Amino acid sequence: MTYAYGLTTECYELDGSPVEEATDTSFRATVKLRCPWSVRRTLAAELSDYTTYQGGVVAARVKSISILPFTHVQGADGSLAADYEDAIVTVQYVFDKDTPSEDGGDLFSESLEPTAQNLTMQWQRFRWKTSQKNVEEGEKPSKILRGLDYVLTKYNLASIPAAALTLVGCCNSAAVTASTLGLTFAAQTLLFNPPTIQRKVSLGSSPSLKWTATYRLTYNAGGWNKFWVAHDNPPVWDTLQVHTGAGYVDYVQYPPADFSGI
Repeated sequence: MTYAYGLTTECYELDGSPVEEATDTSFRATVKLRCPWSVRRTLAAELSDYTTYQGGVVAARVKSISILPFTHVQGADGSLAADYEDAIVTVQYVFDKDTPSEDGGDLFSESLEPTAQNLTMQWQRFRWKTSQKNVEEGEKPSKILRGLDYVLTKYNLASIPAAALTLVGCCNSAAVTASTLGLTFAAQTLLFNPPTIQRKVSLGSSPSLKWTATYRLTYNAGGWNKFWVAHDNPPVWDTLQVHTGAGYVDYVQYPPADFSGI
């Protein structure tokens, strides 16, 4: 038996493979393997678990897999189904700098998306210019605080990180760096929202199933455990304190937690 690329399924690489193509931002490779027809899906499933191009100088991931019968046809049985001896499995690998994986880890992407938060103002401080009448509570103005969400998506996860569920409602206890954006978010300025988690079914059985997790972290420059003090002039962000019976302590509405587990 022959096993190419350290695979456990019987196969060997065809002459003229691989074919490689590189640009200043991407790398692609096409690999053609020949295997017995009976194990073609097993080989495809094993290949789909490879997130790096074997023998390549960059960590290219599997983009697509196609299977074709080898040209030799043994014939057809009574049901007129073709009986092939071997299969050609073609694998396309791709690397793009927009989803870097130089460290061999999970591929990921980062983005910033706009948000808006409606903050009420202290209505007792206002009056109407023309009538000189005081503003009533139902007429109180509000301020739109424009912000952003830091969106982190991780691909090809073998399992769902436990932290993806336990961190909901927490803020970051330490600074978080968005490596591809060149930004660092200070401690307690990111709020972990419920993530979006999905799984794409690849060829083969359960070992080839991969997860994609999208984390949406809402940014608050003032910190998530500080609150809007509308009656100050100008309004500011401050820490609330709560009485515990033994005295006042800082009120922590969003528990700080370690975000490195995602």
